[in-house]
Amino acid sequence: MVNINELPDVVTLWKRKSLQDSFITEDWEEPVEDWKIFYFLCSLQRNLLRNPCAEENMGLWRLDYNGGDE
Repeated sequence: MVNINELPDVVTLWKRKSLQDSFITEDWEEPVEDWKIFYFLCSLQRNLLRNPCAEENMGLWRLDYNGGDE
């Protein structure tokens, strides 16, 4: 039986989350030393900005301050 305090460290949890978030595929063969670290490092590669390249114009952007060429 798994202790609830140990749950975040269970290898299968982080491997399953990595699979669910498409960081790995079902046929993944590469050894991973720590699935928890692997998952968090992969999740950091996501772009957290909406519309980062202004493909939808600048509607979601707000300029707080521009001291550019001063």
